Amino acid sequence: MFDPAQPSIAVAFVVDSQGRLLLAWNNKWGAFTLPMTKLQSDQPAETPEQAGVRAAAEVLGVPTRVVPGKVAQFARSLQRSPRDGDIKDYQYNVVPVEPHPDFASHISSQPFVWAAINKLQAGEYQPISKSVDALLRECVEWGWI
Repeated sequence: MFDPAQPSIAVAFVVDSQGRLLLAWNNKWGAFTLPMTKLQSDQPAETPEQAGVRAAAEVLGVPTRVVPGKVAQFARSLQRSPRDGDIKDYQYNVVPVEPHPDFASHISSQPFVWAAINKLQAGEYQPISKSVDALLRECVEWGWI
């Protein structure tokens, strides 16, 4: 399942009270994507949940947490890297995250949007990172959507 030689990425799957999905602008990719980050491997190594919470907090500007009662899921996707053109085996740890209830009303204004999931799946929003479509398909299989 997990190959430590491949990039391991934590993805924050954040849905608001209206059922919309959090997307963040990624300058390097020139597209909106799910909040994500590489797991920090310094000792002590970061867990996927810690990295997912960190990714969501960076985007929202408030403390976040793993959704109580939910667990991270693992997904893989072969994708062409926009940076070097190589096909890479991306290993995603998708973590259900929410703003901590004590701070949900204090979300700062940053380059993020709340997107209707059905419109994302229909391709109505652009530019969207290719990783979003692959991860949304996985989320459907897991029953998250």
